Amino acid sequence: MAGFPIEEALVAPALAAVAAFAVPRASRGVASRFLPEESMGAANVGATIGAALAVIALGVDALGPALVPTRAWSGALLAALVFVVLGQGLRGARAWRPLGAVVVASSLGLAVALGGLAARRVAAQADDGWWSIRLAPWNGEAYLAAGWSLAADSPERAEALATLGERAGIRASDATRLRSEIAAVEGDCALARGLYERAIVEHAREALESWERLELGALPVPEQLALRCGLGDEPTELE
Repeated sequence: MAGFPIEEALVAPALAAVAAFAVPRASRGVASRFLPEESMGAANVGATIGAALAVIALGVDALGPALVPTRAWSGALLAALVFVVLGQGLRGARAWRPLGAVVVASSLGLAVALGGLAARRVAAQADDGWWSIRLAPWNGEAYLAAGWSLAADSPERAEALATLGERAGIRASDATRLRSEIAAVEGDCALARGLYERAIVEHAREALESWERLELGALPVPEQLALRCGLGDEPTELE
């Protein structure tokens, strides 16, 4: 998508793919240093289990709206990566005992899984929307926040982020208000005012449809609309 740095969308699927190939081997390597050779069959099972958990934690919703049209595609990627993990595990001897060997070999994968889940949670709550875009790419609010941060300096990228936010499920009024800001930056004050008026109508409809309280002043005027276009019919001169 023009205006959106596509490499940002590749972070999450790349992490999941690396986990699928690297975690099983690393887990078996760690287990071989602490366990006797006769426990390697069970260690192989544990490595497979731990790696599968890591891939699931990192691969859920990894393909964001910049890469695929719906979240269902992430399920296909996840299934393929888990198949890779199982394929690596099924090549060696398999045994469930001793159980301690299974636990030791699965610990690295479990640690990666927990770390991935924690990183996604932290990124989703961060003020910088880009970290959420990289790690949890279906968080629509992250695209909205990133779009607002870029609107004044890079309207093309902000428009791309608004489009991706819509695919990820942000409210129509939020996307329209961001586009009002973008239009003001580009100097089209008539369009900017029209978009803001549409955002007000959309916001009212959304509030009524979701049984929310409709409050006066709940939809702030975009900053660049106020600065560049003022409240009259003609654009204002910026000093």
